[in-house]
Amino acid sequence: MRTAAEHLTPVTLELGGKSPVLIDPEMPLEKAVSRLMYGKCLNAGQICVAPDYVLLPNGREKEFAEIFTRLFNRMYKKGLDSKDFSSVVNARQYTRIKALLEDAREKGAEIIPVCEPAMDDAEHRLVPHLILNATDDMQVLQEEIFGPLLPVIGYRSVDEGLSYINERARPLALYLMSENPEMAGQVAKHTHSGGMTVNDTLMQVAADDAPFGGIGPSGMGHYHGVEGFRTFSHAKTMFKRGKLDPGALIHPPYGGWLHKLVMKIFMR
Repeated sequence: MRTAAEHLTPVTLELGGKSPVLIDPEMPLEKAVSRLMYGKCLNAGQICVAPDYVLLPNGREKEFAEIFTRLFNRMYKKGLDSKDFSSVVNARQYTRIKALLEDAREKGAEIIPVCEPAMDDAEHRLVPHLILNATDDMQVLQEEIFGPLLPVIGYRSVDEGLSYINERARPLALYLMSENPEMAGQVAKHTHSGGMTVNDTLMQVAADDAPFGGIGPSGMGHYHGVEGFRTFSHAKTMFKRGKLDPGALIHPPYGGWLHKLVMKIFMR
């Protein structure tokens, strides 16, 4: 954006961020986990709109971890060696993700790998690690994870969960797991995010005729569909006068009856 500004060039920015998953207390937890798991596991979480952390009712964190672990091992039967699960893109990113994990462990988080073995340093492979008891001083809650780590955070009320989201930078995506239309309306009304998806993850990006983009720290502008055409095009106006020239009616000298009539008609 700084470089573009030197040339007065407009920009559209997609910047990612920490996309939360908020689980309604009334939502069947197994259904919620099955809906979010694909979005977190695809490409080993290396997607700009991958779920970054989960908010769910206090006391259900362990249940969430048990369900996630069971469903992961059903989906990826060979665990770390599954050909359906991606490696981390390179050594630098693999080291960064492991550092986030170790920082959380040192500061008191409970780390739950979904299977063993959980890491392969040579191949940069890392299965999902659920992080319980995460606190704000941990780096995993301060920067976008972009990998297979998932903090699981309890809330005492939905309002507390919404406050948690709103106290942080506006995300590129917000995911709600709820079968209550009123809940969906409440979350849409009382949060800010680039986009919102109910009972699924990632699929809002696959809707290529719907606008996609961030807000605040997660970006600006939209693309996909007609919004993409408008974003990446310049609307060039071309005006052509015909043989008659009605513009002459407003030429000087001013003050005549015709000018007064035109002013009365067109100046509101």
